[in-house]
Amino acid sequence: MNLFTGMTNAEIVSLALAFVLFNFYVVLEAAALAAFYFGSRPHRGQVRSAAIWHVIAAFLFMMSLVSTVWAAPAEKSFVNETGSSLGTTDRFVKVIVGLIFAAFGITSMVIGLTATSRQRRAAQQRALLEG
Repeated sequence: MNLFTGMTNAEIVSLALAFVLFNFYVVLEAAALAAFYFGSRPHRGQVRSAAIWHVIAAFLFMMSLVSTVWAAPAEKSFVNETGSSLGTTDRFVKVIVGLIFAAFGITSMVIGLTATSRQRRAAQQRALLEG
């Protein structure tokens, strides 16, 4: 039994690209949730509010995952209407929308990481002063 029976080469490439893209979004989602977990833990009674950026990033990465469903089926996401070659269609535009959501999510992650480190550094300085 062959998974690719009846598919053109372009459709096989489209399926592989959609698989890689979906897994990329899953990794980003896991990273956002892990960053939220480690960034939001209270230390010495202080809750770091910068972790909200990681929640925003997780939401945006979830929207990226949803965009792969909008562009379904995966073997048709990156091909033209006839399925003979890679091209741009309405499904491909939906994939691009997902990439835009992912770019905003990555930006939110970077903002969250810098804000968390800034809050951590300020908490360490307060702890030194309180001694």
